[in-house]
Amino acid sequence: MSMVLNKFDVKVSGIDISPGMIEKSKELLDGRADLKVGDSEHLPWNDRYFDIITCSASFHHYPSPELVLKEMKRVLRPGGILMITDPFTPNNLLRFFKYINKVQQGWRCENLFPKRNVWIARKVWVHAD
Repeated sequence: MSMVLNKFDVKVSGIDISPGMIEKSKELLDGRADLKVGDSEHLPWNDRYFDIITCSASFHHYPSPELVLKEMKRVLRPGGILMITDPFTPNNLLRFFKYINKVQQGWRCENLFPKRNVWIARKVWVHAD
């Protein structure tokens, strides 16, 4: 996050279930990001709030990945980008991105860097939910 904040004029938000991790991140980022304690199945932001969502090396921890993906979709604006990187669960990520491609109309998913298991999902057209 600090690289993004140092290089670009953007608002950055983050969530972690661990209060200790949020406190450490707040210290490291010197209060420059909106960091919240919470769980990924109930994101504490309004619908269509984010232009870009990244999820890095945590997707394999989620007990209900389908619920997490639905929440990510809810808070991502139309035309936004969801990027998930998780080198620990290539088969699970592939299964869930196939699920997105099949069930979530209007989304296209692709593996940008197969050796590192970096996936990106884009809403390629807007439709009424």
